[in-house]
Amino acid sequence: ADRIQELYAENQAKDRLQVWFLDALAPEIAAASRKGGAVVTAMKHLDCFNPRATDIVVYTDADISSDLRLSGSLIAPLLDGADLCLSSRWHDRATVVDRGVKQKISSWIYNLLVFLLLRLDFTDTQNGFKAIRYDTACLILPYLRETGFAFDTEILMLAELLGKTIEEIPIYWKDSSAESNVSLWIDPLKAVGSLLRQRRYRRCLARARAGARGMRRRSRRERPPKAVSCRPSSRAPRGNAPHRRWLRPARCG
Repeated sequence: ADRIQELYAENQAKDRLQVWFLDALAPEIAAASRKGGAVVTAMKHLDCFNPRATDIVVYTDADISSDLRLSGSLIAPLLDGADLCLSSRWHDRATVVDRGVKQKISSWIYNLLVFLLLRLDFTDTQNGFKAIRYDTACLILPYLRETGFAFDTEILMLAELLGKTIEEIPIYWKDSSAESNVSLWIDPLKAVGSLLRQRRYRRCLARARAGARGMRRRSRRERPPKAVSCRPSSRAPRGNAPHRRWLRPARCG
């Protein structure tokens, strides 16, 4: 953080660069947050830039293991119609340098659990280099609850539940273990507990969404025929507008 402040002062890019710190924006979650809290909090403050719906939000891990010069490859699928794009270290055309055996085993097991518990068919959910359309982020943000290591899987789960298009691309990745604060044993164990919570959350949202669809169908079947009148009415007819009750995650435990 100190180095970022130094670079910020040296470049004097106040008109083009804004630096935020989680301790200042959301001190109540700063101590417990590992990754998700910082990303979600920053996204919630993007409205100060007056972004357009078609703007693209890119974020990455703090250790900068992913090559940021490949940002164009990450953004290109979004320009072609995708809503979210993630980079994968397990992609056939990915280049991975200095990744240890323990890291590979931990990642493989975690992604297998992601598929079994959440049915997310992606090769690498945890690589932090991702891009998302701003309008898609705005739809997902109110329902994000995870602030820890498993934040990535929750944002993918919600995007898929909302019917968004998700693409996966290869990445150049070099291990930065000296800068990383991720534990190969403690963090994955915590993430498994988060995956179980997300599984319950997903089921709750899916049931609520199915109930809302059934209510809309019943509403259309039971709607009385419109009366024909020769006189114009000054008041609009009161129809049975469907309610999107499934978009109320506060009711889900």
